[in-house]
This record gives sequence, C-alpha cells and structure tokens, in this order.
Amino acid sequence: MVALRSARIKGSQARLFVGAGIVAGSSAESEWRETEMKSLAMLRALGGGHV
Repeated sequence: MVALRSARIKGSQARLFVGAGIVAGSSAESEWRETEMKSLAMLRALGGGHV
C-alpha cells in the first residue's frame, strides 16, 4: 500500500497533497471521492473540516 497524502505546514498555513493510484478498472469518480476523503481526514487532524 502506498499512502498518497502529505502536508506542508508553514506557520499557520498548511498545504495538503493527496492522490490516487489509477489502474485498469479504476473509476475516476470513485478515485476523486477517495482523494476528498483523504483531504477531509487530514483537515480534521489539523482542526479544520472543509474540503
């Protein structure tokens, strides 16, 4: 498994980076939803909650 998520925190700002592994049979819509869920989890960990 590869965790395709990271964050760069500088002062009071954070930039979140997430991705998805596209392979044969992937659904673009479900991969997009997956990246939104990854972003939301990171935002919540930082005290936020909006994607």
